[in-house]
Amino acid sequence: MGAPVVVTVDPRGDVDTRLGPPPGAPDGIGLKLSAAGVALGCTAASASCAGLLAADLRHRLRRRTGRPGGVTALVKN
Repeated sequence: MGAPVVVTVDPRGDVDTRLGPPPGAPDGIGLKLSAAGVALGCTAASASCAGLLAADLRHRLRRRTGRPGGVTALVKN
């Protein structure tokens, strides 16, 4: 039905209120910031991988054709 809840109990049975009330549940800003960080990291990693893949593909095309740039041209007079 519900999610399990973990409760920490003071073994002495009393709570020192000089430090203030117990903290509440965190708000949604932490979740939003962490999700944005993960999204930015994934975007950066994908862009880096795509750049490496494109460079490798260009290198393979150059090796196959033996010409720089990998493009063959046909010239007619």
